[in-house]
Amino acid sequence: MRRVGGKDTQDLVRRTLGLMISNPSAAKYSWLGRRQKAAFKEFALAKLIIEVALNVKSVQKKEVEVAISNWLRRAKDRMKKPE
Repeated sequence: MRRVGGKDTQDLVRRTLGLMISNPSAAKYSWLGRRQKAAFKEFALAKLIIEVALNVKSVQKKEVEVAISNWLRRAKDRMKKPE
């Protein structure tokens, strides 16, 4: 995961999660588990991505959490886009 890299935190999170979770699966989660979705923050994968980002980039935990939340929020939009 550390080798995935990215120009900033948002890019690192986007690239990492894109390799690990499909968009249909991501659409079932939100960071906090609102709107009848499961809470992604409870998963070991979320904690792992945060730890990797904190070690690779000099960022705060909250910035990584926001990046993950944004990525999850856009899962349905990514499913609509032709690849």
